[in-house]
Amino acid sequence: MNDQQQQRAPPPPAVQQQRRPLQPPLAQPPLGSLQQQGVPSNPAGQRPWNQPQWGPQQPVFAPPFNATFDGDPEKLIFFLNQVRSHLNRWAYLYPEPGAMVDVIGANLEGEASEWLNNLYSEQALELEDPHLFLLGLRERFEDPSIGLKAAGQIHKIKQAGRPALEYVREFRKMAGRVEGWPEQSLIHHFIEGLDDHLSQACIYREVPDRLQEWYQTAVKLDVKLSRYKKPPPQEPEQQPELPEQQSPPRKPSTTARAERPRPPARLSFECFRCGQGGHRAATCPVPYPRLQSKPGPAMQKKPAQRLPREKSNRLTQEPVAQVTPHTQENAKTPGGPAPALPFFDSNDEGENDPMVSQQILPFSLPAKLVIPTSGAQIDLNVLIDSGCTRCIISLAFAMKMGIRAKQLSKPMRFEQADGSLMGGTLITQLTEPLRLEIGAHWEFIRFLVAPKMTEAVILGLAWLDKWKPFIWWEKGMRIVRLPIGPDPPIDSTDVTGHLRPPNERAHMAVSLTPGEPVIPKEYLDLAEVFSEKECDALPPHRPNDCSIELVPGAKLPRPRMYAMSPLEMEEMQRYVNKNLARGFIERAKSSVGAPVLFKEKKDGSLRLCVDYKGLNAVSVENKYPLPLLKDLLTHLAKGSVFTKLDLREAYYRVRIKEGDEWKTAFNCPMGSYQFKVMPFGLQGAPAVFMQLINEVLHDHLYKGVLVYLDDILIYSTNMNDHIKLVREVLKKLLNAKLYVKLSKCEFHRTQLDYLGYRISNEGIEMDPAKVKTIIEWQPPRTRKQLQSFLGFANFYRQFIPSFAEIALPLTELLKTGKGGGKPRPGQPLAWTMSCQTAFENLKRLFAAEPVLKHPCPGEPFVIQADASDVAVGAVLLQKNKNGILQPCAYTSKKFTESERRWAIWEKEAFAIRWALLNWRHYLEGSKVPFEVWTDHKNLEALKTPRKLSPKQVRWAQYFNRFNFTLKYIPGGKNFLADALSRLPQYKRSPIRMTLE
Repeated sequence: MNDQQQQRAPPPPAVQQQRRPLQPPLAQPPLGSLQQQGVPSNPAGQRPWNQPQWGPQQPVFAPPFNATFDGDPEKLIFFLNQVRSHLNRWAYLYPEPGAMVDVIGANLEGEASEWLNNLYSEQALELEDPHLFLLGLRERFEDPSIGLKAAGQIHKIKQAGRPALEYVREFRKMAGRVEGWPEQSLIHHFIEGLDDHLSQACIYREVPDRLQEWYQTAVKLDVKLSRYKKPPPQEPEQQPELPEQQSPPRKPSTTARAERPRPPARLSFECFRCGQGGHRAATCPVPYPRLQSKPGPAMQKKPAQRLPREKSNRLTQEPVAQVTPHTQENAKTPGGPAPALPFFDSNDEGENDPMVSQQILPFSLPAKLVIPTSGAQIDLNVLIDSGCTRCIISLAFAMKMGIRAKQLSKPMRFEQADGSLMGGTLITQLTEPLRLEIGAHWEFIRFLVAPKMTEAVILGLAWLDKWKPFIWWEKGMRIVRLPIGPDPPIDSTDVTGHLRPPNERAHMAVSLTPGEPVIPKEYLDLAEVFSEKECDALPPHRPNDCSIELVPGAKLPRPRMYAMSPLEMEEMQRYVNKNLARGFIERAKSSVGAPVLFKEKKDGSLRLCVDYKGLNAVSVENKYPLPLLKDLLTHLAKGSVFTKLDLREAYYRVRIKEGDEWKTAFNCPMGSYQFKVMPFGLQGAPAVFMQLINEVLHDHLYKGVLVYLDDILIYSTNMNDHIKLVREVLKKLLNAKLYVKLSKCEFHRTQLDYLGYRISNEGIEMDPAKVKTIIEWQPPRTRKQLQSFLGFANFYRQFIPSFAEIALPLTELLKTGKGGGKPRPGQPLAWTMSCQTAFENLKRLFAAEPVLKHPCPGEPFVIQADASDVAVGAVLLQKNKNGILQPCAYTSKKFTESERRWAIWEKEAFAIRWALLNWRHYLEGSKVPFEVWTDHKNLEALKTPRKLSPKQVRWAQYFNRFNFTLKYIPGGKNFLADALSRLPQYKRSPIRMTLE
């Protein structure tokens, strides 16, 4: 026993005398279960708790229990596991349960020891029962946020090339800390974290149903796959470079030769150009091959069998620059450092990146280089070359332009592909950040300064890896998509360069089209619909122009104007000048004038908004309906390929009706102006545009095309049909003078985000960005903040089982103020523990990110419904492609005060009625019968003749509209619906001690 244990006082005598002898509990009960009424009696036929599993035994001494706990929440689980292991093995050696508590308490230190002393002072019941004691210990010292922290970490766990066993251990650790997550959600996150080759191998081989089976399958397959991995190629031994001029070597003496260790035999090397041994590519007699349809003279001089490397994927080019770190082994390379440039100080050198060389055809782009110190702007052609692993600038060019540089901490070798030193010198300098402009794109780059380069600037593999260009082989063109300005991307520029043969030094012609994003090759002939220039033209008048009808006799709002800051004034002037030139606005002499205000965007820029509240108050409402999101999402069941289109300045493509322009007038320091196109902020603007887009795409609506204002979603079952449908939609948009903003479009995806949901061929998920916002939401302090949280969370309530019952403490809080009376605006909330529990439970369920299956009306459904004392809940299920029932949607509703007084039969029937009401558009008129599962056996006679009350008669008539059969499922099997109305936060349930 350690010193701390010796210094700790034993239990007070008064407490020891008050301990009553207890009946022996069951042998080795689960440590997380609490006995009712203290300690249960020992039923006949069960062994006493203090007898070993193999029968009575002579008493022996239990080994010492050495694990300690000082109150640190991070150490709690480890300590409880040690306690569990010790008691499960040696419980029969303790004369009474209180002795177990003494053994555990003797190993508590620090804050945990103070907690134990408080129990002694209070003569608490936990001292008489080890299970109560451990439960109290866990409730006192467990970190309440450990589940949320684990939920945040479980999204970030990736295998990342390490053995699957290490990944499984880390994932299992976090999975054990999140409580209440469905196993399918954990399986989904586990698969997402696996390396691609391993996850595909697991799926192709078998699809396990349980998470534990996934663990075992991944580890086994990873071990098998690792046996077939090729070992990394051994690099030949680096030989020191010989000087350019040296005398013949002297013959070493025999003594010296004997003393020196014998070097390993030099590996043979082959020429990178012709594949033959004995020479390098720099001295190879074989000329560079040309890209041509017939063999040229240079290729005919050598027989084909002299090119053994022709079958490989490497395309031999001119010697390509490669940068490798300078080490002690090659420090003796001759050739001094290059002349130094003007020095500047910086800690960001960036010379330690891994360097890999590969070969694809180089090409060049026109660009502009801006030197920050002098402000000089230099027009030049930059070479894009993947053979060079870094971004390099010529020493001669840098000195000529007065570019400053700093010394590298370690010199670097500048090698060609065959290993020879380029120019016989080292790279020792790194430039200051230089601004490189390509079209409307610009970025800052630090260049390594290299001597004896024929090109002024080379953008290497690091730059290519960042922007990921692709090659259009049919047209012999390479497309590089670059954002306008710096990151994050706002708009796009495509930079198109023609491929050139590697042996030609002259640059080919380059087409640069700023402001016009890259267009998928399937729609290049429809490039006009993506044009920003065409969108600047004033749209034509149409029959459904935006008309502003005023309420008869209403008083027009008075002209107003808000004060503006200098930054807002600058943005206001830019906006007026731009839209006057486009013809979208004109000077006004109107009796009304709305004020202008600004809203900051995510990137820090300002968005102009016209405050039309006064005009909207006296305008007749346009009641053209907007589509329901639920209706839109129900049509995606057969979609496997998706494309999302976003219209450019959608509202500005609608004209204001002639004669109504004066009503849109706005005031600013530059004067009074009025709109000729439909501005944002008018109460009828969404309805007007929805009517226009519905007329334009009327032939395709809900036949592969979904539209919500300016967001268009196109879905198909295969790629060929999908391309045809996208082309038809683009043509109709072009004919209607509606244009697409390509930077916000996504083409030919199997998964994309649409209207706050993540849509894929597997189902519907919540938008991860929105989920992150909910998880990071702090507890609300005022009624307004609580309303914001509930409104935001309510958008995704179909993903959360029993949302109404979980959120019940929060919704009830909106009815009363801090003192129990009627709440007032801004009054603090009476935040209780039940409110905090409901708040944390909602965040935990959102963090699980469940996936809902797309409902397919042609297949049978299953409804599980259940009712509790305070709410009803139901889940709509359908079998997935593996034949397993998967949720399609959840619904719930809390009872009103009168509904809570209903009989249990009526509550259960109402749960079914509520489910049918919510999913009527799936179920009514279906030719395929569906099942309704309930754990209330009396409901089996729901559709049979019987004496009913008037209310029940109405319900029975409603049920007859549906083709379903009732199926009784015991409560233990009806787990999904049962969980909707019987939640753990409304009961005090024991904490499980079986820790994974």
